[in-house]
Amino acid sequence: MIELVSKMEAVLSEYESGHVKGLLQSPRWTEIRQEVKELSTELELKGQPGSAGRVDREYSLLAEALRNAAGKDQPPRIKEDLILHDISQEFLLTLRSLIRFKEEIDRQYRRRQVEAQKTSDTKGLSRRAEAAWKDYQDAIGKGRFDHSPPTDREAWEWLLSHRRNGEDLPQFETWQRYLREARSFYGFQKNTPRVDRTFGSSIRRQGE
Repeated sequence: MIELVSKMEAVLSEYESGHVKGLLQSPRWTEIRQEVKELSTELELKGQPGSAGRVDREYSLLAEALRNAAGKDQPPRIKEDLILHDISQEFLLTLRSLIRFKEEIDRQYRRRQVEAQKTSDTKGLSRRAEAAWKDYQDAIGKGRFDHSPPTDREAWEWLLSHRRNGEDLPQFETWQRYLREARSFYGFQKNTPRVDRTFGSSIRRQGE
């Protein structure tokens, strides 16, 4: 994550020098885009859906702002473009905040895993619920979605088309019920306040 921040700072520094055209098609930006996706997936799997969504959202805003700037005949410098400046600084702030909270995120993840293991000794998880959980992780790790995390239906539809070509995949309502069972077992409940909601402040923009 620290390396990702350094790469982002280097890219923004290059933009400040007026070399934004072609930047979004460069190997460096492709590498950054992949690392952002991997970070988002890791956060989702570790029970931080809010942080995962925030990373994806702010990256998308930054990429769009850079594309808009690159399309101008005379791209402004970053400090001259207030919206782009705010977007870029907010994204860097989010990444730096995640670095500070990484130890706590990992600690919570390990604790939930230990608790799940203890529970399995007495309660256990059904085979079908475990399969649904593994499939869901496979979908968010390999699928390309417009936002993160995807909805349960979006993940199920991706599995229907890619994962198993529909073979042995239950109907959506049944699969979602198994997935809920697995979430409860592993301590990954949706819409539960977590560490990801305790850092940073969002910069409000027009229309929000």
